Amino acid sequence: MGDNITRNNPTIVTGLLEGKKVIGGAAGKHHTVIFTDSGESYSFGLNSSGQCGTGAMKKVPKGTEEMILTPTRTATPLKCTKVSCGGEFTMWLCSGQLYSAGLPQYGQLGHGSDNCYNSSDSSIKMVFEPQPTPKLIATLSTKTIVNLACGHNHTIAVASDGGVHTWGFGGYGRLGHKVQQDEMRPRLVETLTPPRMPVLPDAVVAAGSTASFCTMIGSMLCAWGKLKPSGENMMYPVPMQELAGWNIHSLTCGATTFAAAATYGEEKSTITWGHSGGYSELGYGEGGKKSSANPDKCYALEGVTCHQVAMGVGHSLFLVDPEDVKVKDAPVWEPPSEKDEDVPVSGAGSKRKAPPAAKGGKGKKK
Repeated sequence: MGDNITRNNPTIVTGLLEGKKVIGGAAGKHHTVIFTDSGESYSFGLNSSGQCGTGAMKKVPKGTEEMILTPTRTATPLKCTKVSCGGEFTMWLCSGQLYSAGLPQYGQLGHGSDNCYNSSDSSIKMVFEPQPTPKLIATLSTKTIVNLACGHNHTIAVASDGGVHTWGFGGYGRLGHKVQQDEMRPRLVETLTPPRMPVLPDAVVAAGSTASFCTMIGSMLCAWGKLKPSGENMMYPVPMQELAGWNIHSLTCGATTFAAAATYGEEKSTITWGHSGGYSELGYGEGGKKSSANPDKCYALEGVTCHQVAMGVGHSLFLVDPEDVKVKDAPVWEPPSEKDEDVPVSGAGSKRKAPPAAKGGKGKKK
């Protein structure tokens, strides 16, 4: 929007997006990337690691971080058809090829290096050189990529031949290669290959903070990594028997929560599970359980056509059919305030000031 105002109400983004038809996008830790029906890609937000992919990083005073406040066209060379954001990096899918930009710390950019070097002459101070210009991932250049998903520091990509490739941070086994090892280049997940667990080219994938998911032949969902805060690591893809037979068409990961929009014959359900942060993001309703180790239905949306699911750190979103009776009868969201408030932001690590207490006593938490 070109400013740092915290908005309590959804607001149309203008500027360079005026008159553009946005058809997709993704959000990282502090940045957002979208693309239009003509394949143009725009990004905005924090660009301290080049994650916005604009091709340049403006020098700023020491101790501050660059903020791109207005939508800026990225340097993707071809028509963009899908984007996915990690914590501090971005992937663009253009004509079946993958391009990446941003922080290379764990090899998540897929170019064979973490770009680490010593920036001090008198001591050891290791830093990771950002990559501000989207660059083709050469290891996958002979493949046609059809789907992808970025976790906080790793990526999953599905090729047209059904091959599933992962790379980046390997902790907790989130890459599915049976070892907790970082991968600097895309590596085929051997477990997800025929005749073991074959994957269709239109497989649905999702990547979270410490876990990964992929659908396979036979209406089966596989998971690997760390799904529970106190659970063991799954070092390679394992079928989730609780969702056997469900046809999943949308899948998403929050910090430690997960959601799927799926059908089982004529049955239409929105399913969530995971360890909640106490924000009721699993959607089980007032008085319902806060967390669920196993997948369970959101009964408020049972029978409703859910087109897409999305999760943040402490909230969830469900894109549903507005003509459904349950949707028409659902309560309408009310903004916390009709007025937007100006919050000063000096960088990614800056702290926001708490609102002043009401006169005559201590401020009460509403």
